Amino acid sequence: MVKTADFPQADRLEQVGQVALAISKGHHADDEIEAYIGLDSAGRQGRYYRSAAEVLGLIYNQQNYAVLTPLGEEFATLKSAAARMDFLARCLVETPVFHEALLYIHQHSPSDKQLKLWFRHFYPGAEATANRRFQTFTNYLRDAGLLQPSVSKNQLKKFIGNVVKQS
Repeated sequence: MVKTADFPQADRLEQVGQVALAISKGHHADDEIEAYIGLDSAGRQGRYYRSAAEVLGLIYNQQNYAVLTPLGEEFATLKSAAARMDFLARCLVETPVFHEALLYIHQHSPSDKQLKLWFRHFYPGAEATANRRFQTFTNYLRDAGLLQPSVSKNQLKKFIGNVVKQS
């Protein structure tokens, strides 16, 4: 069962990847991570982005000291922005939230309205929070190039085999 903590609050997927780069360069605390990725909110955004990097499996955190996982170490070695985004897209596919969402999209090719309705029902928290998380959720799908959007329906653009496989 998914929890609200499984839904990232950090808005930009590319900056979530930058968390792993920050840690690889010795920036382990939320405020250090936040400064590295170009944000300034006294550590609040750093926590959101660190938490999102945890959800994607790039890092783990112990008392505001973030450490790279083997997956995060692999990500930090990638040189091109395209390779990094492709890597993050694969990480998304492996999370319970995005895997379920992508399976739904694959099976139903929903409109944006239908996808938002599905998301509201899937999200385990308040509807107002679900609306905010939905924006982040769709940002990630589009940033990662996982969706082929059109006026009337959303379809998967890549990694279809990974989505339909049984976990």
